[in-house]
Amino acid sequence: MRKKHSPTMFTQHIEMISRLRHNHLVSCIGHCFECCPDDSTVGIVYFVFESLPNGTLRSSICGGGVRLNWAQRITAGIGVAKGIQFLHTGIMPGVFSNHLKITDVLLDNNFHVKICTYNLPLLARQNAGLMV
Repeated sequence: MRKKHSPTMFTQHIEMISRLRHNHLVSCIGHCFECCPDDSTVGIVYFVFESLPNGTLRSSICGGGVRLNWAQRITAGIGVAKGIQFLHTGIMPGVFSNHLKITDVLLDNNFHVKICTYNLPLLARQNAGLMV
């Protein structure tokens, strides 16, 4: 059985996610609550993120997508490092997570990398049992 929460409980977390702006992070452009009709508690929170059409970094390195040359791969690595640095030091409190995977890095129209999964522990910790 899922835990039920009021929409106001999520306000601080949603505001933080909405304010995260960096060249190497996928931006959240909106959100929506799915509330239970019985008591207006939140059943599911949906986030809407910007679209990145060129797939994952993994598919561009390991095949299946557009192949990146070595200069693009080095630039991608530097971009990922800058995104992680921002998550650790650019916001208060910093987001420290060691769950970043190569499939969590997407490529935009110009093949610049953006981290799509922030793995925000504060959301996961408080919302156990709730799909976020």
